[in-house]
Amino acid sequence: MSSIKFTLSKSESWDKLSQIWSCLSIGKQKGKIDREEMKKTLGSKLKIKFWSVEEASEIGKKWFEIPDQERISHPEFFEKWDFESWLGAIEDAEVSLNEIVRKGNEGELLFEQFSQPSGGIDPLLFLIEIVDGRVVSMDD
Repeated sequence: MSSIKFTLSKSESWDKLSQIWSCLSIGKQKGKIDREEMKKTLGSKLKIKFWSVEEASEIGKKWFEIPDQERISHPEFFEKWDFESWLGAIEDAEVSLNEIVRKGNEGELLFEQFSQPSGGIDPLLFLIEIVDGRVVSMDD
């Protein structure tokens, strides 16, 4: 079993993480994550943590203006996700979302990878960012 260890300092962040994880887990089991349910679950985090359509358009333009070698490490390209791309990456990832373990302010996302690479680590890391957490380590 693989895991991502993280810290969260606010109890409401734990609640939000649990709600998002539940929505993602149910969607993975069904083969499709309910977009409208996820938007409701994310609430204000949707506008704060994800690119708007306008921002995504601007980023798309910048992508082609910047030389290839600079794109790889340009921070602006990796600070947020497009909502649909994030959900699509989780749906397509060869992983099962098993559980969240909490010990005080520390937690662990437990998941199983069915292939290497599974395609699912980056969107799961972003999940911790959505709830204002900090990733401590990964065990894959």
